[in-house]
Amino acid sequence: MRIGILSDSHDQIGRTAAAVALLAAEGAEILIHCGDLTEASVVHTVAGAGLACHYVLGNNDFDLEGIERAVGATGGSLHGWAAELELAGRRVGVTHGHLTGEFRRLLAAEPDYLLFGHSHQ
Repeated sequence: MRIGILSDSHDQIGRTAAAVALLAAEGAEILIHCGDLTEASVVHTVAGAGLACHYVLGNNDFDLEGIERAVGATGGSLHGWAAELELAGRRVGVTHGHLTGEFRRLLAAEPDYLLFGHSHQ
């Protein structure tokens, strides 16, 4: 199972669409977005490739209701501020990275992978 990872889209529809297309072309089956979608329109862009999508919220995701509606409309899964997922037999922790308590909680759970954004690196 190939997993694509994105974070910190910040309303950049063109860049996000290009990144999603690249991940899909490389065989990604699942896409994880580590927060800072910023607007619901980005959710539609992320979901456009037809991949199974998982999202956590970031510190710039102010339109929570709009994002929640968009994720529901596109068949994705919105996990709030953090997620613990089981994918391909691996435990994956996902958070944006701005909430120290969530980051530490996930780290303490000792996942196989811990995904986060926020730093823009």
